[in-house]
Amino acid sequence: MEDNILKDFYDLFAYKKTGHLTKYGYLGKVDYYKQILEKEEKYYVSKSEIELIHNSKIMSDIIKDYSIFYEIGPGSRYAISKKTIPFLSHSNKLKKYYAIDCHKEYANAAANVVSSYFKDIKAKGICLDITKKHNLSVEPKSCVFMLGTCLANLTNEENISILNSIRVLLCESSVFIISFDTTQNKQVIYNAYKNNSVYQFYLNMLRVFGKSTLSKNFDPELFSHLCEIVESSDDTKMQGKLVANKSQSFTLGNDIISIEKGAQYHLVNSRKFKKNYLQTLLSFCRFKVIDVIKQSNNNLVFFILKK
Repeated sequence: MEDNILKDFYDLFAYKKTGHLTKYGYLGKVDYYKQILEKEEKYYVSKSEIELIHNSKIMSDIIKDYSIFYEIGPGSRYAISKKTIPFLSHSNKLKKYYAIDCHKEYANAAANVVSSYFKDIKAKGICLDITKKHNLSVEPKSCVFMLGTCLANLTNEENISILNSIRVLLCESSVFIISFDTTQNKQVIYNAYKNNSVYQFYLNMLRVFGKSTLSKNFDPELFSHLCEIVESSDDTKMQGKLVANKSQSFTLGNDIISIEKGAQYHLVNSRKFKKNYLQTLLSFCRFKVIDVIKQSNNNLVFFILKK
């Protein structure tokens, strides 16, 4: 963990990499992501996904006959209670649930939450970094799913790598279900992310660094929130940034880092994919699209895929 922090934050402050710190927002004792969902009415992303999971008859019809489920990146306890459990509840034959995460404690925690709700099933955490080469394969006739529009935080190259890795997991009788945000209204996107709860989520990334043994004399509170919306041929992207309100110098590992007032640091990307890009991406990774489940406003979609 310390090695990752050293590299990730050095890359941030040295402007070697951008938009790569999302995972640190979830760490620590305070669940800032939960605060976003509970406090920010205009943060539509998770609310739309939850609504679709709860109310889609198509989703229920697809899931109901599966008994074995693998979830990739289950997230916090709050996300599991609001998304994973309602998702699994569509199954009439639920017997097994496997939570796959690169952090062992997160995978095990997800399995524990699910097993406490569904008393008569087998639930197990699997520690696996899906972005790296692996030899895991799922049981036949299983449903693999990935909620939370997770690919929205990644680059095109990272998306291809992860989807190819997931495809290796699957067998011919498996189904893979994944969510995407396809909103293109820039004002709606801006309103969703320009708020104090998201700001605190970003500051928490710096707090994680500030509390680590790799940092000395770093003050994570000396930053303000900047939200920029950038459109490309592939997506409309929310770039989450923090701007230094004051100059400061601090230690990062063996290096002394100095930042000036007004310096901008790009912590997070949240990509709202265009439909042509998604079709091209999934085709390139050799997935067959079985069905697409949409919201009435078409902002949030679930793709039902097979290899």
